[in-house]
Amino acid sequence: MNSAFKEVLKEHDYDCVIFHDVDMLPEDDRNIYQCESNPVHLSPLIDKFDYKPYGTDFGGITMLKPEHFIAANGMSNLFWGWGREDDDMQFRVDRSPFNVTKPVNYDQARYKMIPHQHAWIFRNFKIRDSTTDVRFLPPEYLVKYKERSTVEGLTSVSYKNLRIERGRLFTHFDLELRELVVDSLQTEFTSSGSNKLLIDTTKKDCSYVKLENTRICEGYGHTSVLKYLRKQLLSFNDAQKKCDELGYMCTGFAEDTPGKYRLREVTQLLSSDNTPKNCNTEGDHTYHKSCPGDQSFIQVSEDLTIPIASQLTPPNYAFTHRLQVTPKVLSDNDLIFRQALLFEGVQIGPVFTENLGKISISGEVLINFSLPMPLPGYYTSVAKLTNKLGEPLYEWKWAVKMTTGNQEQDIFMRKTPPENVFPSLGWDIPTYQEFIQNFKDLKSSK
Repeated sequence: MNSAFKEVLKEHDYDCVIFHDVDMLPEDDRNIYQCESNPVHLSPLIDKFDYKPYGTDFGGITMLKPEHFIAANGMSNLFWGWGREDDDMQFRVDRSPFNVTKPVNYDQARYKMIPHQHAWIFRNFKIRDSTTDVRFLPPEYLVKYKERSTVEGLTSVSYKNLRIERGRLFTHFDLELRELVVDSLQTEFTSSGSNKLLIDTTKKDCSYVKLENTRICEGYGHTSVLKYLRKQLLSFNDAQKKCDELGYMCTGFAEDTPGKYRLREVTQLLSSDNTPKNCNTEGDHTYHKSCPGDQSFIQVSEDLTIPIASQLTPPNYAFTHRLQVTPKVLSDNDLIFRQALLFEGVQIGPVFTENLGKISISGEVLINFSLPMPLPGYYTSVAKLTNKLGEPLYEWKWAVKMTTGNQEQDIFMRKTPPENVFPSLGWDIPTYQEFIQNFKDLKSSK
């Protein structure tokens, strides 16, 4: 929105700008699309919310004069996905010399919202499922509006205008916002001086991979897209067909009774012997939707059979991420690698963080790291490339199952509570004071 605003004003000296969610259809032509002396919330009445106020005074469809948007410093660039960005913008407008007002024809400001679903992973809400919605900065950072609003937004957005398409009724800007792209990614396991390729994100067609002794429980997931479907028991063919139809909203299906499966929206893998009583899945295998090269899906490697010590000491095993990257929009920000780890659905800390410096030319980036893996079972890693402020540039998830090669021994060792084995649980994240210091550094560099 910030970059589009800048480009639009290069085209013409417009005196009114409207930001319009694509899923909002006006029901009454008498709602006036014409700027007023203050910013206007054009969509206060939506069918989805029974045409009643729905929690935000500046979301959905907003209308401002250019001087309003500039005074507010535009919108924040930190939000990724959905949720909270409208509250942030409302604060920015209220902080400026203007106030949010209602449409002149309020009773006609009625809209139909096209039904849609949000991917569970891209949420900015405080309320979350801590085992699946992994964050590297506390969500409250996003709602500390005061410190951020004057520092980042319209004045700090970086982009390139790649091309302009002009139609009779529209002008389409193709804007590049990414600081870099990851052209390829491989993850290797290092043992006894040799490397074993675990993950390769070369683009391939999706397939369903059977994972034995594996479950995905009912409790993992956020959206209502599968609320009714995931309760149903489906045959293998029906489960595969429905999962294909749902695209990225379905990550696979777990066996419940012989030959019957339940759809799943989150790939949170657990060993069959290590699931809670309310798992709602009784089978002994799962079909994981494997889509190499599509980072909407978790990348699951083949099992690693290694000699895990019978004494419960936390050994660290060596891994390497090998990335080919291409810079797109040059930035003064350092590239930060952040990685979190879960064991059988339990958060394991601390987060691994490494400053990779400034990336100005295309080439290979190597990230060497180690992970504590004292127990057999599923280890799921959530990795991100961000800039110093935490703006995400690339994210991927990968999982590997560690095993002694003896299922009975694996089951016996998993009886030990994780908190008795791992050095710490939960995330080790920057303090709020450190976060604010980054903003001060950014402000001083302007």
